[in-house]
Amino acid sequence: MGSATISCSRNITALSNGTYDVGTSVTTITGASTLTSNGKTWTNDLTIDASGKTVSTADDLTIAGDLAVTAGTFNISGDDIAIGGDLTIDAGATFTIDASSTITLSGNSTVTTGGKTLPQLTVNGNTAINTGCTIDRLIYGTDGKTVTWQQGQTFTISNLTAANWNGAAAALNSMVSSNAGTRATVDIPGATSCEYMSLKDINVTGATLTVNDGTSQTQGNNRGCVFSGTISLDVSTGPVTGGTTVTLTDTGNCFGGSFDVTVGGDNATDEIVVDSQHGAFKTPAHAAGTVDVVLTTSDNEVITKSGAFTYESAGALIAPKMYYYRQMKNRSIL
Repeated sequence: MGSATISCSRNITALSNGTYDVGTSVTTITGASTLTSNGKTWTNDLTIDASGKTVSTADDLTIAGDLAVTAGTFNISGDDIAIGGDLTIDAGATFTIDASSTITLSGNSTVTTGGKTLPQLTVNGNTAINTGCTIDRLIYGTDGKTVTWQQGQTFTISNLTAANWNGAAAALNSMVSSNAGTRATVDIPGATSCEYMSLKDINVTGATLTVNDGTSQTQGNNRGCVFSGTISLDVSTGPVTGGTTVTLTDTGNCFGGSFDVTVGGDNATDEIVVDSQHGAFKTPAHAAGTVDVVLTTSDNEVITKSGAFTYESAGALIAPKMYYYRQMKNRSIL
């Protein structure tokens, strides 16, 4: 079948031993219907435009193109849907799911939810989510992909485990806002630690998201996040009396405004912005030992470098010099 619009108001069943190929046609379902795929792929776009009616799936459904629910009710309870294109749910339509339903986005997609709740959503391509909504569970099915949240909107994740968001060493999973410099809000259900991620312009609420192990990147302007290991220090030791000048480096342009640093839990002094990637400070006095350095940016972004600075006692600093002096003295005697 070539390019056309097919309107249907009855049940559609793909024969298990046949082929269902609509070519480049858009199929629009306008009446109460049940869709039975029998494992066949809907080869192009599918639109549910059944005002006052319900369209239900009888089994799992794979759509090669876009899925649009513009009117009526689309009930996928108990079934899974894979979509090759975009997902659009109009505000006036109803999208019925249950806890066992899942949606998989097979390629690069734009999702417009009309404020509806989505079931488990797996992204295998770069995905833009345009309207605030609740998502039962968001999973990066393929590493190295970017989820773009609409700026100024709030997106609630009902269930979250670190494995769903962790990327890989050469393929960081990214979250960004649709507008650079303006945050989108992602509300998570509990404190979670992830790795191999990159975040920019994301406001995390509900609990703290720790992006750790030095494997991740902050691209700046994030809130509610704790980044671990993404900063470096040019000096890592100093006396317990403090006063050591240290320059911090962070490639995420975190020094666009004022910042605060604690060393071993004590406030640093003389904090100066050098440029967007560098800031300098002086260490406070502290007892001997190895401590964490914590940077808090003007955006309330927290970046922790564990065990980054070691305070040495006066004896520890003098000992190497005394040892060298004695060795030289003994040589002169010989």
